[in-house]
Amino acid sequence: MEAAAAIQAGHADHARQGPGPATDPMLPAAALLISGVLLGRVWSPPATIALAAALACWLLWLFSIGLRLPVLGAQRGASTRKDAAVATGQNHWINIIGQIFLAGSIGFTGVLLWQVNQRRIASNNIARAVPARPGARTLIAARLLIISAPQFHQTSRKTVLYSAVAPSTTFFARVLQSRVQGRWRNVTGKVAVRAAGYLPGLKNNQTVRIEGWLGRPAAAFNPGAFNYRRYLDKYRIFGSITARYPEQIRLINRHRRWFPLTGWLDAWRRTLRHRLLYEQSRGNRPAGHALVALLLGYRDPSMRSVARAFSLAGAAHLLALSGLHVVIIAAAIWFLLRLFISRPTPRAILTMLLLLGYMLLTPCGPPVVRAAVGTALVLFMLLRGRPPRILNILAITAIIVVSGTPAEVFEAPFQLSFLITLGLITLGPRVYEALLGKWSRRQGEIARAKDRWWTFLTLRIKQFIAAAFIANLIGSLLAFPLVAYHYNQINPLAVINGLILLPLVSAALVAGLIQMSAGLLAPGLGRAAAMIGAPVANLLSWLVERMAQLPISNIVVRAPPGWLIAGFYLLVLLWVLRRRLRASRASMMVAFVAWATILTGWYALTERYQAVHVWVMDAGGGDALAVQSPTGRVLLINAGSLGSPQRLAASVNTLLRREGLWQISAAITDQIDSNHASALPALGVRHPGIIGFCDWRDINDRRRRRPLERFFSAASGVGLAFKPLEAGRTLVTPDHLRIRILWPPASGKIPWKWRGCILLVKYGRENVLIIGRTQGVRSVLNHVVFPPAIAAVILTGPGNLKPALAGWLLRAHPRYVIACGETRAACRHDRQQLAALGGRFIQTRRTGAVHVAIYHRRLIIASYRRGAN
Repeated sequence: MEAAAAIQAGHADHARQGPGPATDPMLPAAALLISGVLLGRVWSPPATIALAAALACWLLWLFSIGLRLPVLGAQRGASTRKDAAVATGQNHWINIIGQIFLAGSIGFTGVLLWQVNQRRIASNNIARAVPARPGARTLIAARLLIISAPQFHQTSRKTVLYSAVAPSTTFFARVLQSRVQGRWRNVTGKVAVRAAGYLPGLKNNQTVRIEGWLGRPAAAFNPGAFNYRRYLDKYRIFGSITARYPEQIRLINRHRRWFPLTGWLDAWRRTLRHRLLYEQSRGNRPAGHALVALLLGYRDPSMRSVARAFSLAGAAHLLALSGLHVVIIAAAIWFLLRLFISRPTPRAILTMLLLLGYMLLTPCGPPVVRAAVGTALVLFMLLRGRPPRILNILAITAIIVVSGTPAEVFEAPFQLSFLITLGLITLGPRVYEALLGKWSRRQGEIARAKDRWWTFLTLRIKQFIAAAFIANLIGSLLAFPLVAYHYNQINPLAVINGLILLPLVSAALVAGLIQMSAGLLAPGLGRAAAMIGAPVANLLSWLVERMAQLPISNIVVRAPPGWLIAGFYLLVLLWVLRRRLRASRASMMVAFVAWATILTGWYALTERYQAVHVWVMDAGGGDALAVQSPTGRVLLINAGSLGSPQRLAASVNTLLRREGLWQISAAITDQIDSNHASALPALGVRHPGIIGFCDWRDINDRRRRRPLERFFSAASGVGLAFKPLEAGRTLVTPDHLRIRILWPPASGKIPWKWRGCILLVKYGRENVLIIGRTQGVRSVLNHVVFPPAIAAVILTGPGNLKPALAGWLLRAHPRYVIACGETRAACRHDRQQLAALGGRFIQTRRTGAVHVAIYHRRLIIASYRRGAN
């Protein structure tokens, strides 16, 4: 619906004057402001310099306007044609210089906006007390004002191997005072707070006192993982406080303030979300979560499978709350109000108010803000009797979003929302006319010749379907470079799937809106209305799951470089301006073919052949290693963590997608417990047919230990079959990669306390050892025959490094020693044990993930610096 409206708006724009800087002055202003934000992130000058440059350019622009006044007077009073031509030329050059100064003023304003919003910190801001060293924390006592509804987190014990994570309560707060040297001093700034335990007494807009550890928010430890630090930086939250015990946080004042309103909005959003889920509890609960995601934009972990199905089907834009949803809801509100309000003026005013209220009930992402503000501006212009300039309105909404959160420019929702909408407005009419123009006119002549009401209704339906098809086609073509860059996938069937799912999504949105409105009036009406929305949501979930299972619905690719993406959109811009540039269609098509050839060549030339890649991931007190063969086969070694197994599985999947990989062929685990295997069932859902290897004792004890029995039954349910680890067995791939099992030996020949796993990865002349932290280290080392030259040793598993293993490492003298899965205490202990290795000892706890590239004659190691992200 939004697509059809955009194409019709584009038709109207082209019918008047055509889009461009002369008719849409806000469009170049928005582009210059965004360019200034990009420049501010790269250049980072002081805020005073950016302010001075913006003011200087603005004053020079005003000066150029002053210079134009006498020139215009001379032009009007010129007595001869020659004098008039001279005055016209002078006016032209002064106008160009003035436009340059105006552009510089807007650009430097963008630089200043980035500096003030993301870099400038007041002298009394709490971020000044955050330690600069990565991972360091300082003890602090502070008084806070809670500005968000506290949320309770606890690891679900329904999982096969749940991790030992204590329950906690998290919220955002504004710092009021901090205790320094025995005195309370006023401070400013916002922090993210995490307190141990379940604290139901905390409410938004209450004042509390906390004693905890102040530090920087956690950054991404692994490539492609969610960067919580960067997410908080967008909203100027540069610090986090952790309270290790519930007694460290106390209420000062139970009275809840009315300001700031963000706390109340957050509470209302949470209440409304829970009410919708309660009304849907009798039906399919994941489908109910999908309806909440469609209507309010909130996603629950229980709908992870539904979200994955939408992504695989190429319809993630239909699940994510976007401008399409807002336009559908605005149209539904308009037609519902039409039943009670006949006059268009009060109906438009009430529609604007309800639409802005709906926007506040959502997380207020860039697509929602753009669509809600844009629709409100369109209604406002129609109320004033003026034709709306769609490109101007789009530019104004972009300026509003960038002014509030400049960091949104670098996020996928902002880029996809504004680029696709801009493409629909500018390219939609041309593509529609080129492909379906003659057909549409012929169908119109046929309908007028028959002159029946149903023929005109059929014509409108056909035209709407045609416009929706063209819009899906344009949106998919414009989105695929950004989707490949941000999400490492392309969806060939996105056009067809989106066209089929659009009516169901529209019906689900309207049903959810009716249910939400009825629930606000009376809970009984909400439950009755849920009987209408539940079947639609269930049908939508079922259909999306079937689409996700199609063979070519989703193709995993490595992210192309930024310069290739910029080249594609530059070509699209040149195509839009083709008539003004007087370029032929043939030349533009040759340029697009050249771009496709360069893209294909980049993928071919940068393919990682003739090397083995080992990713040592930081799993937060657990293990996660991915070994990639030259032909793309993936062997996973351990997949467990003391943290969330689902989060670790998501990190592994994101890393594989980032490298253009998808299927895990085999998995090896030291032992079946939370530290080594808790994420394997979740990975088995995404990667069916994995061959697993584990200790033979775990296989034999599965009937005597209930957790093992649950684990193996869950693994078999997702197609994960296990075989025993036996020394001497060699896993050989067709590309000459050999992974030899050195420990444990055959079943029944070693004591229980000697359990563990030692693997030798051999490729060319390089040997890499992967050693689990075995319990009987001294005896195991005496029974294993190691190769004479070891390039690197990778230590997996939590716990301290045993003195016997540390002494053997110092004697073996490998070029590198990499440790993963360590706790903070173990990290400090191991560094002391292997201090003699110096820079050759790398810990993922300190550096994040480590990438080991093994070639035939050399080995390259690179660390993923979490402090830089």
